[in-house]
Amino acid sequence: MKSFSVVVREVNRPPTLSPVAMQWLYGGTLFFVTNSASDPDLPGNGFAFDSPAALPSGATLDPPSGLLTWWTPEVLVDTTNTLTVRVTDNGIPAKSATNQIVVRVSPRPQLFPELNADKSIELRWPAIPGRRYQVQFNDDLASGVWTDFGAPAVSSGGEIRIAHPPVSGQRFFRLLVLEE
Repeated sequence: MKSFSVVVREVNRPPTLSPVAMQWLYGGTLFFVTNSASDPDLPGNGFAFDSPAALPSGATLDPPSGLLTWWTPEVLVDTTNTLTVRVTDNGIPAKSATNQIVVRVSPRPQLFPELNADKSIELRWPAIPGRRYQVQFNDDLASGVWTDFGAPAVSSGGEIRIAHPPVSGQRFFRLLVLEE
């Protein structure tokens, strides 16, 4: 009787990297995303993250966690940037997957008031679609008390306009960009 051995070796399959939706943010703000990967192999392989292309100045990618951070500089306002992330497994042979993350950088919002013939004030500002904004007013800056004017406004396009009724005296306005 003859005996023999059978060795079954796993065929390493590439990991999967979850997609990241296009990001639209203001210059001078922090962008961060934790990239998420999975491995179809059993048992699963370990991962390391990197970028096969140079990341923009100030951007960092943590190899073990996949955390990508980037303070978007003001000089990149009105630009669209593509950041490439790659995940590589430790299987034999090593396999990888890549994602491209598109980041659009806009100027910080600024209120543009317009005085109408009836003395009402129209406030408008450029806005990022889907973002929430709160207009506040104050009649005495020394008081330090700001009051919300209406409910938060949500942008569905590139600009928001709201009407403020006439006031007697001086009134100050400010605009808050609310967290998502």
